[in-house]
Amino acid sequence: MTGLTQSASSVQRITESVGEEVAQRRAEGETFGPDEVWTWPPDANGKATAYAGLDTISVRQQGPHAEPANGRMPLVALVFRDNAQTTKRSHRGARCVCGLVDLPAIGDQLRRECIAVGIAGADQVLALTDGGAGFEDCITEALVGVAKQAIFILDFWHAAEHLQEVCVRKVGIQNPSPIFTRGSRYPQGTPRTRGRAE
Repeated sequence: MTGLTQSASSVQRITESVGEEVAQRRAEGETFGPDEVWTWPPDANGKATAYAGLDTISVRQQGPHAEPANGRMPLVALVFRDNAQTTKRSHRGARCVCGLVDLPAIGDQLRRECIAVGIAGADQVLALTDGGAGFEDCITEALVGVAKQAIFILDFWHAAEHLQEVCVRKVGIQNPSPIFTRGSRYPQGTPRTRGRAE
């Protein structure tokens, strides 16, 4: 599947070793990438805008003897800027942290990355989440004292998924409206403004 020519045990040994080193360095407060103040591109209203996000991802696992195993759900947090408005499109417009850690740990790492790229220079931070338990609080804590304003945007797809489940289970609608499909004409996010992150 990956095209690697090394044995599974070699790949496991190397990835676990590197993962432990990265976890240790992160725990000690290290950021990966230079401390450089980014220029935050303006939104349609001329406000310098930064973006932050938090989610989980599903990582497949394989058990002994190639048997199926339960997947794992590491947290992924990032701070980024809109590279479509800059002259040089590159990964340098995003800083990402992830790991099998709790929300306070990922929030601390996100905060350090936000400080490293000068998020205080942005007029606003658009914070994207899927409404997962504790995600909004985690981003809020990460931005307290370093961002001027946070505007939270709920990922429309996940909210619609839950609403569809309610329609089917509680209301008895077997074929909910097309509003719940990926092809919906409805906006992808519903903003909820929160004042200055203090």
